[in-house]
Amino acid sequence: GDVDGFEYNEARQSSVWFGPQEVYATCEKLGIKLIVRAHQAFNRGFGFFAGKRMVTLFGATDYGSFAGILHLQLGNVQDKKGNPTEKKEIQAGIIIFRPVTKETKGKKKFIEEYENFPEAEEDEETQLEILGKMPTEEEIRESMQD
Repeated sequence: GDVDGFEYNEARQSSVWFGPQEVYATCEKLGIKLIVRAHQAFNRGFGFFAGKRMVTLFGATDYGSFAGILHLQLGNVQDKKGNPTEKKEIQAGIIIFRPVTKETKGKKKFIEEYENFPEAEEDEETQLEILGKMPTEEEIRESMQD
């Protein structure tokens, strides 16, 4: 069920459960836009929480899952028409690696697959919002009221 506040994880005896409100409050208190965490298995290599204010990455493909890698780069802000401006911002995305199998193992096969990988393979769920366009504090507070 939903967690209100922070709750000790009785099952693991070593961690704490928390809800989206705590993520929003922590981001606001620390002046950050995104919390990146790991150590939770996701079959597709990543998972979002709290309105994309937290992303969990999982990078062990030997679990039979995909691996999610956070890719950050400095890019130009686009104007309303989509043209690049001189202003810079941190842009983020998730790169997905699939498990290595007998069919895909080896440098040669990796390079072949990489060179043939379609460029427009991204979908909305694998893209993080550009950090400069994350919700405003007012929008976050409004969403916390829901």
